[in-house]
Amino acid sequence: DALAPYSNYGASSVDIAAPGSDILSTVPSGYQSLSGTSMACPHVAGAAALVQSVFFHLTPARVGELILESVSAQPWLEGVVVGAGLLDVERLIALAEADTWLLLTSPDNSTPSRLITVDVPAQGQVEVGVLIGGPELGANSYSAEVSVSWVNGSVAEALAVPVRLVVAGGPALDEEE
Repeated sequence: DALAPYSNYGASSVDIAAPGSDILSTVPSGYQSLSGTSMACPHVAGAAALVQSVFFHLTPARVGELILESVSAQPWLEGVVVGAGLLDVERLIALAEADTWLLLTSPDNSTPSRLITVDVPAQGQVEVGVLIGGPELGANSYSAEVSVSWVNGSVAEALAVPVRLVVAGGPALDEEE
């Protein structure tokens, strides 16, 4: 539980700490164990890319905020880095999920998700749930699209259903585009 001698740190200039020693990395000849700040930075960038790829409605600024909110607090980092903690990707994903305002549920009442697959019997129908809202929503207008695709015989078809949520009252949140 200590920073490597080559680490960048600063109680007001470095936000969080991330692994950077003995990281298995790709090199032109295959793989090699490397160390340095150039190994720590991709951990944070990769975590941001992972969240942004699944929770694409989140702005880059919001993903950055969630990264800072998700740190695993470490007493030995107090006064060393702004967030006094280490990157915690599992917590980051949990926070991003909580920040999601539009989720779907399948007929079996599975865990709400941004993507579901449903089997519909021939000439039948199934009920799919849409959950809208969330604790992080301030007064604002939110837009999304629910995409439905299916195969009719050998023809693939699709339908995009726009969804708009207007939250009235309460504090307004700045919307970054």
